[in-house]
Parts: sequence; structure tokens; C-alpha cells
Amino acid sequence: MESYFTERSNLFNEGWEFSCPGSCERYGCKEPNLHVSISLVDLAAISLTSGQKILDLFEKDCKVGFDPFEGQEPWLGRVSIELKKTCSFLDGKECSVYLGRPMA
Repeated sequence: MESYFTERSNLFNEGWEFSCPGSCERYGCKEPNLHVSISLVDLAAISLTSGQKILDLFEKDCKVGFDPFEGQEPWLGRVSIELKKTCSFLDGKECSVYLGRPMA
């Protein structure tokens, strides 16, 4: 399983040109109004990387979110799992679960 998540992270990094500059204040990791949806695979990757149980991560670091569909009634949307803010995996300006971070 660990090799899968390592390869997943490597493939993600190869195809992605984004990286946070050193001056970044980690807005995406801190701002409560910026929602970061995660999948169950993301949660498993964070679990493996952090050494924490998935259920413990879900209870401590996640919340259920709701994203309304654009241009639709406000009650139509998608229920999602989101990371709580400020992200508990932010260690100074570094992500402590970088290899298992959510792909969002």
C-alpha cells in the first residue's frame, strides 16, 4: 500500500507544475472559507503517511461539506468530506503529510 501512495504522489507531482513559493502564507491550508474536499483514497493516504487511524483522522480533522451546484437551486449540490481549517498537518510552512496530501 505504501508503494502505491508513493507512486501516486510521484505521478501527481510529475504532471503538476504548481508549487508553493517560499513566501506563501499557506492561504489554502488556513483559510476556513476555502473548502478542500478529500476522497476516501486521500484519507487513506493521509492515514498511511501520518500513522493515524482513518477513523481518528475523520473525527479529528474532517467535516462533512456541501457544495451547491452552480446555477441551480441552493439546496441542490454535492455532499463531500472536507479538511477542517487550519489544517492540523501544517507544521510551520511545511506539510507534515506531503506524500499523502489530498490531490485537491
